[in-house]
Amino acid sequence: MEIGAFEIEDDVLNLEHPRMIVTLRPWIDVGSVGTMAFSYLDNFFDTQPFFTTHPVGKLSHPGRFYDFTRYRPTMYRVEGVRNIDVPNSSLRGTKNHMGHDYLFLRILEPHSNSELVLDSIVEVAEYYGASMYWQIGSMYGATPHTRPLTITGWSSEEKIQQCFEELNIHASTYEGPTSIMSMATEKLRDKGISTSHTLVQLPPYARLEEDYRGQEQILALLDKVYDFGFDLTEIIKKADEQYSHLDGLVQADPAVKSMVKKLEQLYDAQSREPNEPDVQLPGSVDALLRDLEKNADNDDPVEPTN
Repeated sequence: MEIGAFEIEDDVLNLEHPRMIVTLRPWIDVGSVGTMAFSYLDNFFDTQPFFTTHPVGKLSHPGRFYDFTRYRPTMYRVEGVRNIDVPNSSLRGTKNHMGHDYLFLRILEPHSNSELVLDSIVEVAEYYGASMYWQIGSMYGATPHTRPLTITGWSSEEKIQQCFEELNIHASTYEGPTSIMSMATEKLRDKGISTSHTLVQLPPYARLEEDYRGQEQILALLDKVYDFGFDLTEIIKKADEQYSHLDGLVQADPAVKSMVKKLEQLYDAQSREPNEPDVQLPGSVDALLRDLEKNADNDDPVEPTN
């Protein structure tokens, strides 16, 4: 069966009003936070007795949307037989026999025909009667590794938004380049489907291929809202070790050390209590913040402003 550009398998899970959780690569998957969170979720649901997971679908003709010289197919061998894995967007369903069902959407950002992918996502959500569309991810922000990572987000669902406010999670003020896939939230809200959007702000100087602290923060938030019962002990341990090593690298580089100090000043000023007096930040900190905003979508390291 085809729904828009997606080829959907027979609905063996019989999903009922699933919550869709979405990750978009590579645009807002800095440090592979969304990818790593989804890997954890796959393993978690596979080991839970009340959950059944199964592939649901993928784009039927990914070559209509992706340039395979930019997203390279991967060749691998199984018992000497050559196989080729073609980059694609995919859906995976999870049936909860004791509660809410879930639909996990891994979107690979298209190079062409983006509107068709976008409309197809909306059609899939409507077909399954999705009760929530929640996009998770990460990008570089004005957060030093020496402080708890900042999370920005908002939700059209009152209970989730209330949880965000209790956790001091506020909507981002970012303005600039984005992905057309971001329009899915507006289209789905017009269809009466609740939407949420959450981004972890990672240290801009870290450039970690896999950021375990970011993974921990996203999973902890999902667990807080949906009460999955995650055990994040091993991830927290890896995050502590990773950021401890990062601290050593920062201390050895005067320029990066100076950047971290400025980010700490900015972070502490923004984290003050409402009844505390305003803090006058040094001009260099304001300049650094402007640089971070300007380079929000840049994969190159942000140079500190002296």
